[in-house]
Formats: sequence, structure tokens, C-alpha cells
Amino acid sequence: GGGGIGQSYPGSCADAPGNTYFDPVMREDGVFVKTKGFCTDVIFDAAMEWIGQKSLGDAPFFAYIATNAPHSPYVAKPEDKERFFKLGFDEKQAAFYGMIENIDDNVGRFTKQLNQLGLDESTLVIFMSDNGTAGDGAGFGKKSLGEDTNGDPMAAFNDGMKGAKGRVDEGGCRVPFFVRWKEVVPEGKDVHQIAGHIDILPTLCGRAGVDVPTQQVVGRDLWPLITEESPRWEDRVLFTHVGRWKMNRKADDDRNTNYGVRTQKYLLTFGQKLFDIENDPGQETNLYTTHPTIAAELETAYQHFWDEARPMMINEDVSLAEEQPFTVAYEKQKSKEGILLRTFQFDASKPK
Repeated sequence: GGGGIGQSYPGSCADAPGNTYFDPVMREDGVFVKTKGFCTDVIFDAAMEWIGQKSLGDAPFFAYIATNAPHSPYVAKPEDKERFFKLGFDEKQAAFYGMIENIDDNVGRFTKQLNQLGLDESTLVIFMSDNGTAGDGAGFGKKSLGEDTNGDPMAAFNDGMKGAKGRVDEGGCRVPFFVRWKEVVPEGKDVHQIAGHIDILPTLCGRAGVDVPTQQVVGRDLWPLITEESPRWEDRVLFTHVGRWKMNRKADDDRNTNYGVRTQKYLLTFGQKLFDIENDPGQETNLYTTHPTIAAELETAYQHFWDEARPMMINEDVSLAEEQPFTVAYEKQKSKEGILLRTFQFDASKPK
């Protein structure tokens, strides 16, 4: 019900009251169930049980496995935190990286299951995340990195990129996007062309043989980049705008704040800053005054993007909900039917 388990704040669905990362209450087909184990393990167990069932039939399936981790509040299994304590990290930092390592372990379990079920050659797997790291990079291995403006632990490693979650800098927007499909996708290939979340739907529609819906779909099919040796690919402009403006403000009040304009080579950010992002991922050298033509072109492109997107921003005058529906539904079920224990089981030893 929240970004992190147990979270509740005005305007949110809110989570089940008192929910924790261990043995969490989750919602399955509209019914709240009590689970057993660490949250990420539980989510993967549920997905693997479902995929195991689907493997018994011939119908294609789509599984979207979205973990709440690594998200504050930072909680990890003791065994996942141990080696980060030995590296000198504090409790929050060790938990942050322990949550990430636990995801790695679960992805390993998941891909092993696909192999055991004989689904490797017929299944496209994509691993990705939703934003950059949760805090600015401050030098890997430091014992005390402090906290960012949200009170979250500062990340120790960001590969030299500037910025973090909630910011339009490279470190806030660049994420992993790994594609795996045995005998179809070349192993070990790096794709250097920029892409965005808008490209996922056209790419998956292409693999499924489905026509791409035309309304509001502006992305590209990435398959040539993924599979071809020297694909023809025209450069383009991608836009980022952090729309977390405060209550009682109109969208246009923040039109020219917290936005980024990205091409293959350049990144323009609000506040008259232009960077050669290919060669300067840390954004140390501002080229705004030395490359005025490029800066002006990207600024014009952004203003055109905003003018097109603005009419679709239709909910800015909606008041916050008086009730938090996730919590209300939980309390209603708890008082009537109760919350039953749900365990997930999968058997990868019986391939189709």
C-alpha cells in the first residue's frame, strides 16, 4: 500500500497498520493474507509458484515482479547485512545494500527455476529498476556518509555519476536494463544508445506480434539495438521532469524547475547547466555559455514538450482522499473474515 512496507502519509493508499518487512501482510487477488518470511523472498516465492503453474500449460504468460525493496525504511535479513558491517557501514547503509544483495539472490533463484522448468529458450527476461540510487555517491567504503535531505542514508557508490533519486541528473535517472533470452539475445553485448521507460511497451508488443497502440505511445522498439550488430538508430531527445510540486501549486508554477533534456551526448538541466554527459557523467564542467546554440535547441525542445504534455495534467485540483483505501479495506476484512496465513510453494523439479 506504500512505497515502503508500513508507510502511511496523507493522500496515499497507506499500508496495512503495523506492517513490517518480515512476515508482511500482502494483498492477493483483493484479499489480505499474512505471509511468512522476508518481503522480497515472499514476492519471488509467489511469482515462482505462479510461473510453475503456468509452465504446465501452453498459454504464454507475462509476469511483472515489482519488489518494494530497496526502499526506506531500510530493513534487511541479518545474514545480508553482515558483510557490509565488515566493510565499515552503519546499520542503515548495511541494510540498504543488504536489501539489494537479497534481490540479486532472488533473481538467481528465479532464473534457475526457468532453466529447471525448461522455459529458458521461450522466455524473455528483463531486469531493471525505477530510478537512480537513493542518495548521492560519496566515496565507497566510508564509515560515516551522513544522510540526505530526506533523512535517508547516503549511498556509498554511484559510479561517478551526479545526483540520486528525485533528481534529473544522470545519477538520478540512469538505471540498469538487462535483457536475457537464451539463444535469441547475444550474450555480453553492451548497448550505448539512450533509451527510456517509454520504449518498453513498443519493444514487448513487437516480440508478442501485437500492434502498438497509437494513443500516447511515443517510444521505440529497442529490439534492433538489443539483437543487431550495427543497427540504424537516429538520435533523439528524452525529457525528465520531477513533478513533486507542493500542494496548492499549479503545474505551470514548476514548469521551469527540476527538468532535464537528454540526447546521446548532452544533458541540459534547469538552471542553465549543460553537460557533455558521455564524457562527464559527474557533471563537473558546465558548457552552457560555451555551447549556447546546443543549449538553446534543447531548451526549445523542452518547452515544446511541456506545451504538448500540459493538457494531459488533469488532476492537479483534486483534493487528497479523506480515507486511505488500503487501510480501510484491511480493517474491514480483519473485522469480518480475519487475515489467514498464506505460504507459497513451487516445485521446479517437474518440468513440463
